[in-house]
Amino acid sequence: MNVLLVHADAEPRSFISPLKGCVAARPEACGHQVVTSDLYAMGFNPVSGRHNFSTVASAVLYRQQDEE
Repeated sequence: MNVLLVHADAEPRSFISPLKGCVAARPEACGHQVVTSDLYAMGFNPVSGRHNFSTVASAVLYRQQDEE
């Protein structure tokens, strides 16, 4: 089985960050392939804005819902 573990915590010293290794270890011990996607390590920006869209509904007024 393939397992995708998505980790999204901006603070590497938080309570949850060290647990990602423990969470991955269990399926790996059973022979499964685990891929961990650490969003903050990848430069993930959780703030959406006009920069996320290649086209715009209005060049004058930015409205998130119109763009989506």
